[in-house]
This record gives sequence, C-alpha cells and structure tokens, in this order.
Amino acid sequence: MSKNVGMNVIGAEYDPKGDGAWIEAEWSKFLIELNSLGDIKKVRFPFLAHRFNKQLPKIKVFLSECRKRNVKVLLDNHGYMRDENDKLLVNDGTLGRFWVNVIKSLAGFEDVISGYDIMNEPHDTNGTWFAIAQDTIDRIRAVDPDTEIHVEGDHWSGAHSWVGSTNNEFKPQGNNIVIHAHQYFDDNSSGLNYKENEKIDIALIEDRLGTWVQWLKDNNYRGAIGEFSVPQGNDEFIKAIYAYCQTVMDTPIDIYWHAMSPWGDPSDHRYLNKHSDDTRLLTLQQIAKSDEVVEPNPTPEPEPEPEEENETDETPIEETDDVTFETLFAEYSEKLRLEVIEECEKTHSTEVEKLVNALEAKHQEQLNNYVATLAAAREDLTKLQELINETFNELSNVQT
Repeated sequence: MSKNVGMNVIGAEYDPKGDGAWIEAEWSKFLIELNSLGDIKKVRFPFLAHRFNKQLPKIKVFLSECRKRNVKVLLDNHGYMRDENDKLLVNDGTLGRFWVNVIKSLAGFEDVISGYDIMNEPHDTNGTWFAIAQDTIDRIRAVDPDTEIHVEGDHWSGAHSWVGSTNNEFKPQGNNIVIHAHQYFDDNSSGLNYKENEKIDIALIEDRLGTWVQWLKDNNYRGAIGEFSVPQGNDEFIKAIYAYCQTVMDTPIDIYWHAMSPWGDPSDHRYLNKHSDDTRLLTLQQIAKSDEVVEPNPTPEPEPEPEEENETDETPIEETDDVTFETLFAEYSEKLRLEVIEECEKTHSTEVEKLVNALEAKHQEQLNNYVATLAAAREDLTKLQELINETFNELSNVQT
C-alpha cells in the first residue's frame, strides 16, 4: 500500500466563531469523511492557532478516530502568517511557543501525528518569514527531536515560483525537515481558474514542478506537495503526478490532494462522502491501494501470436472477442467505483444507526428518570394524604 499519497480533510480552520460549535454540529461528517478515505492513510488536518485551545477536545477526538483507522495526520497551522486580526506575525517567538504548546497539549498522540506543517502559505511577509521559520524549528526541536517539520516557503509556497523568488535562498536547518510546496495546474497556479471539461497537458508537471525538484536535489532536502488538484476528467494526470513524484528523487515526494471541486465553499468541496462517485477520488484510492508506481499512460501488453490450428484435431476452436487493456481497465474502474459507493453507503448507514441508537438510549434514560421521579412524587403524595387524614381524625376527636 502506498504511503505517499494523502488528502486534505475538513478541519478546524472553517469554524466561524472559533468556539467549537460549528465543529460539534458537523462532527458526524468528519467521521464519515474518514471512512471515505479507503486505503488513503495520510491526511493533512488544518486549524488556526488562535482557536486551538478551544478546539483542542475535538481535535483529540479526531486524532483518536484516525488512530482507530491507522491514519497518520499532518497538523497544519493554516494561518498564512497572520493572527486573528489579519495582522502579520512578527519575529518574537510567538509561533514557536505556539507549536511547543501544541506538542505538549497533544502528548500521547505521537503514534498518530506524522508531522507539523508550521505555517500554511506565508505571503507578503516583508522578508521576515525565514527567520521566524528557523526560530520555530529550533523551539520545536527543543521538545521534539524527531517528528517531521514541514516548512513552506514565502509567496504562497508555490512550487512553480520557488526558484524565481526569495525562496531560492531559503535554507532551513534542523533534523527531519521537509520542504513543503503547493501546486495547482490552472493558468495561474491558484486552483481557482479551472475550466469545465478542461484537459491538462501532462507536460505541465515538469513545467510547474521541475525547478523546485531540482532545487530540492541541489540542496539535499526532502519534499512534499501539500496541496494539488486537477479538474474532473483528468485521472491520468493524477497518476502522472504521482508517478513523477515517486521516481524523480531518491526519496519519494508525498502528495496531498486538496478539494474535490473548485475550493472556497466548505459546505461542498471538503466532504469526500459527497463525492463518492468522483473518478478522481477513485483514482487516488486506487493509487493508495497499490504497492507499485502507477504509470501515467499504461500500455497494454502485446497480444500473443495465435497458435496454429492442429488440422488433425476435430474439436472446433471457439471464437472469442479480443479483451483489450482498455476494456479490463474500464471494468475494473466501474467495479471499484461501485464498491466505494456501497462502502460509503454502508458506512453512512452504520453511523446513522449508531446516532439513532445513542439518541434512543439517551431518551430511554431520561424516560426512566421521569418515571422514577413520578413514582417518588406519588409516594410523597400518598404520605401527605395519610398525614392529612390523621390530622383530620385528631381534630374530629378533639371536637367531640
């Protein structure tokens, strides 16, 4: 099973009030989404620093559910180098102290957490990001010497623009550092401008990723693509990206899919279970299930030469239709699609049944409490009636 393909899942970054209420209301979808991952065993989980303490109980539940499913979690501080008031962070140790707090608060989940993405897409930092990143790395290493630290570049951390920007001079130091870039494949690399039914040229992979990969090699860093996507109908392109990232370096590059549809609306694009029939999700699950690199353009095996008929054999040879690779692949894809849909429906049904049973149990407990209270009230009323009768009899005796 491939360990190098993952998904960005819905996270705490969309909690509007930051009090955990939105997460509480949406929690069943979190769990259904985890079940929808299938053989994908890596997720990138975004949150915001200023909401972390309030959301901590739910984040722990999320990590516990990931542990049950053997899913590893890359924690993602999704803050763009800004605080809750959208002000640029300064180099005063705040970010490093925050991550030390995260590590201490999540003690006991070391087997689930695969790494720390210390800041999502820093941008317009006036040249301050590199020093802040190094300070954060040093503070983390003082309390955790080994867990992967994912360091993104300035300028939105685009792989395509890495070498042509100040990121070219960025050389973070420390143990187990992963250089973390994002890359979309629309005309401006934002992920916002994909066109309906757009087909992407596979040559774009080298165009967008090639200089960044060469930079990794030249500077002896490991890499990860923390966000990427393609429009629907470009499944072969997903396979090509995966194959490229597995073979272009000695150490494979992890890739994390982001968004099943044009991103921006958390009510739609983030929930995998809403897209169980999306062939892109099926392709990712197929890649994750495989132990081998998926070739971008599979070529069918040449058909063997037909054996010459034995003229002395009186048994006629039945004619059969040629079975091509394309036919087998289509049949396998359809079978896989139906299996995923069935599993998602089964999982959804199971989660609903659990919820109903829990509600029934809770209501039964409340009903039992009401019955017990009513019985006690009746007993008290009976005693009161007896006391009234005794008092009335005593008064009657006094009058006579």
